[in-house]
Amino acid sequence: MATYIFAGGGSAGHALPGIRIAETMRGQGHKAVFVGSHASIEERLCAHYGIPFHAVTTGRLNRARRLSVFGAAVRTLQGTFQARAVMRRIRPDGVFSSGGFASVPVVLAARSLGVRPIVTHACDLGLGLANRMCLPLSTQLTCTFADTCKALPKGCFVGPIVDPAILARDDDAAPRQGKARLLVYGGSLGAAAINDKLRRSLPELLADFDVFHVCGQGGLDPGLDGLGGYEQHEYVMAFSDVLKASDIAICRGGSGSLWELVLTGTPHLAVPLPLSVSRGDQIENCRHFETLGTTRWMDQDTFLAAPLAPALRELWDERDTVRAAMRAVSPECPAVQTVSGILQGQVHADRPLRRYPC
Repeated sequence: MATYIFAGGGSAGHALPGIRIAETMRGQGHKAVFVGSHASIEERLCAHYGIPFHAVTTGRLNRARRLSVFGAAVRTLQGTFQARAVMRRIRPDGVFSSGGFASVPVVLAARSLGVRPIVTHACDLGLGLANRMCLPLSTQLTCTFADTCKALPKGCFVGPIVDPAILARDDDAAPRQGKARLLVYGGSLGAAAINDKLRRSLPELLADFDVFHVCGQGGLDPGLDGLGGYEQHEYVMAFSDVLKASDIAICRGGSGSLWELVLTGTPHLAVPLPLSVSRGDQIENCRHFETLGTTRWMDQDTFLAAPLAPALRELWDERDTVRAAMRAVSPECPAVQTVSGILQGQVHADRPLRRYPC
């Protein structure tokens, strides 16, 4: 029985890949421990899934404030010493990092102690700053997209790391009766712009859709409780069940969200984070999926100004075409198998773009 450390956080999109791999490794009889930030989404998720969690200090860089670099560096160094102490007690056989600044102290600590392998996972098409910092210290880079790893010697294409339950489709299930079910969510922290637009559009939307709204912590509107056809939640842990029970969706443009919707065959309208608050990775994701025919998207300003109900009706009318495109790009082999094999030394990266066989 081996022990593995998992890191990554700041958002569910960065935390969940590690949690999915951790669950897989535990199912194989190994021990899994997660290291992340204090009072974070990754800590809450680990509590839900029963994964031991150790909190360390992390330093997030504020792109709008140059002076934040010094503070972030100090906090990262402090977190590195804390992560080293955890690793000296646990003596891990490998480390998996899935991005976000919570991963940096863990990778630094692992490299300083000679832990191998150190696997860093790139969720998006482009490498974020945290992953660019971790890459030189890692033994392997696994990628959700083949295009990401073509120019990177350490890159290995594995596909999306998602809940294996999402891949268990019931093709013989009877079609749902009544109105289509619209799922609306803006990531683990919610999205005020999406929440406000949706609620202003409810009178028109509820004529065609039952709305299941995941609005983020503090985003509930008590005035809408009891409204027929509308259900709101701050966060949903069993999200794969919600996805599989939905017919159409509105979401942000994180690669994890887009892949989950593709794998469940759910037509969706994506609203990526604008450049004013991001590095543009979600816009890049949406453009990529748009070329595959699986995703319709609007920039946030267009989304806020355009009538929402007609756009969703048009997407719903095109659902058969969209679902056919999704089936064409859906991978057959779960990425959790590939990554767990890499961590255990069963899969080697001498053929970077070749998928590990199921």
